[in-house]
Amino acid sequence: MGLSTFIVGLLPSYASAGIIAPLILIALRLLQGLALGRRITVVPRPYVAEHAPQGRRGYWTAWIQTTATLGLFLSLIVILIVRKAVGEDAFTAWGWRIPYLVSIIRSASRSISVCG
Repeated sequence: MGLSTFIVGLLPSYASAGIIAPLILIALRLLQGLALGRRITVVPRPYVAEHAPQGRRGYWTAWIQTTATLGLFLSLIVILIVRKAVGEDAFTAWGWRIPYLVSIIRSASRSISVCG
């Protein structure tokens, strides 16, 4: 998921690449959705449910869905900060790429923490 997010920041514009640019964007967004769906539903939920205290499984598994929402809010904050830092015109022209490119830092730190 992190790699596809990063690649969105590297996509060529429609003016330079034509129809292939939006097609690549759709493919990358599809990969992001599939990766997020797997990460939220398949992998952690059974593990958390099995190890949660008796009578608290719903509470603990609900945090998995909540963290996805918190990630959305965090991304909106990053976008607002970048938008204010570079200005409206620059954000529209090239600044929208910055949050996508910076996301590789979070993805790399996540990979390092998981792989140990």
